[in-house]
Amino acid sequence: MHHRGQLGVNMAGASPAGEWAERLAVVALEMTSRNAREPRPSTPEQAIALLDAVVRRLAERGVSTRRDGLSVPLPRVETTPDWGASRLCPLAITVDLERGWLLVIDRPTGSPVVDVIGRCDEAGIDALLDLADIVNEGAYGNVFDR
Repeated sequence: MHHRGQLGVNMAGASPAGEWAERLAVVALEMTSRNAREPRPSTPEQAIALLDAVVRRLAERGVSTRRDGLSVPLPRVETTPDWGASRLCPLAITVDLERGWLLVIDRPTGSPVVDVIGRCDEAGIDALLDLADIVNEGAYGNVFDR
């Protein structure tokens, strides 16, 4: 019994195909996360322009809001969880030049953040908004209370 287990390990280690598959998976993962984060604004002006585009896209979806500095608050809905100091703070979308999209609680500075891995450019706005909507509707509960 012991011998068979050892043999399995040796065989996996000796199999070039297995090793390649593993290495390929790691490379693919690195490329995906790099690509996902690559397109993102490199200046505050570009970040502001991108957030303005988020506001326009929200308007097309029937959600009215406006950019407030570097954040775009999402109106609370009936099912939005209570988060933030006043418990009734809105969820907000912001852009970090290093990290890309972030979901934050609007207002309290030092809010916990939720990193959103995705294209941080105009092409990535719809996917971002789909996720932000689900979070805002409370599907994941209070994502800041982890």
